[in-house]
Amino acid sequence: MQDLSTLEKQLENLGIQDHPKAKQLLQKATVAENARVKKAVVQRLHVFIQSYQEYPFNGNTPNVSYLDQPVILGQTLGEGRTYAIKEDELTRHLLTVGATGTGKTTNHYNILSQISTPCWIFDRKRDYRHLIHETSDVLVIPWNRLRFNPLQPPENVSLLRWAMVFSEIYSHAGDLLSGSKNYILKHITQLYKEYNLFRDRSPPYPSLHNLEDLIKSEKVNFVRKQSNYRDTVLNRIEPMTSVTGPIFDCSQGYSLPELMNRNVVVFEFGGLNRDIQNFIQEILFAWLYEYLFQNGSRNGELELLLIWDEAKQAFSYKKEQSDAAGIPEIDDLTARAREFGLGIMAADQEATKLTDSLKANTGTKILLPMKDWKQFESIAESMKLTQIQKHFIQNLDVGQAIIQHGNGKPVPVDLNYYDVEKEVSDQELKQRQAEKWDNLDYTLSQDVDLSFTDRSDSSDDSSLEQYF
Repeated sequence: MQDLSTLEKQLENLGIQDHPKAKQLLQKATVAENARVKKAVVQRLHVFIQSYQEYPFNGNTPNVSYLDQPVILGQTLGEGRTYAIKEDELTRHLLTVGATGTGKTTNHYNILSQISTPCWIFDRKRDYRHLIHETSDVLVIPWNRLRFNPLQPPENVSLLRWAMVFSEIYSHAGDLLSGSKNYILKHITQLYKEYNLFRDRSPPYPSLHNLEDLIKSEKVNFVRKQSNYRDTVLNRIEPMTSVTGPIFDCSQGYSLPELMNRNVVVFEFGGLNRDIQNFIQEILFAWLYEYLFQNGSRNGELELLLIWDEAKQAFSYKKEQSDAAGIPEIDDLTARAREFGLGIMAADQEATKLTDSLKANTGTKILLPMKDWKQFESIAESMKLTQIQKHFIQNLDVGQAIIQHGNGKPVPVDLNYYDVEKEVSDQELKQRQAEKWDNLDYTLSQDVDLSFTDRSDSSDDSSLEQYF
């Protein structure tokens, strides 16, 4: 029979010395006076330790054939079986969580190298511009090169529908409550009317700058709530239009349907205010959803893959904590996107800061080594890992992960390594991408004569209601 000091040492080596059952058994064995009782308790303690030393996984790899356009993630630990998922199953979304430097972005590189579906990458750290060395069919758009009019509705989407979507997303991005959201909605609708878009839906379209000018020019009774809404909304719009320069100063931005057909489009947001980053990413997500809702199919095939590193910025748990703001639009989009072929591939090192919706609506979860126990527990709980499996994960090396796909059991996998040369300066990027940037068409914003409109009191909703 092993003595207690040996068993204590084994508990420490396994990192389970503070486990409630281990402490209970150890205490019983220490105080037991009867030799037979002590032997029985020590035997139970030995079995408990042995359960942690054994391989705690018995899951199978997904059933995928080469006809399914497999995306190979890696090989199972120990057995070396190929672990792959179907490309179209990325519509169920994929989430990778792990500490910095454990292989999250490398895993994305590996998946990108295998899929045939177009993808948009929202890049905060310039991690993906290096893909221009891998293929010529990559368009990298730094934020100051982007031209996008968020007030131009997607094709076949009604003006009022898009006005409501914009108001919802802008309000969440700017921490605005329902009063300010309705104020924005009414003024967007007013702009559409003044640009005669309800009667003739053709360019020019009003821009965010035109919305700012409309609100500023409005005569307001400063005793009424409208003045508070006006000031609150302007406090959000003014920094956005001044900081972003020409991004939003256009009647028609780059053709988004055309960008959807490109192999890889990288939107670089590094250096841009985070709130503005979040707004652009979320409104682009909403644009894609509404466009595909009206113009796409529901055949279950992957139409476009959206990729987020540092996903906690766009999928922040704080958005779900505001009861007054309601359900975040990005949660709703995440849950509904797959029906129209939009897939999400997200990664982060802080699982606790991600929305519950993202963790609940990802069909494939990849857990890489993590040092922070709190972050580890957050994602391990969503994967329903046992205590023994949680302990096993603590011994994984960089590039090794636990993958849970669909309703399957978690499986340890040695992920494929994909090496990318990360040496692309701004100068090289400009040299390689200048021609592509020049070929992106857009139309500058155009003012219309609004002098005929009486805005002495914008509280009158009659002009808005007739269009509903």
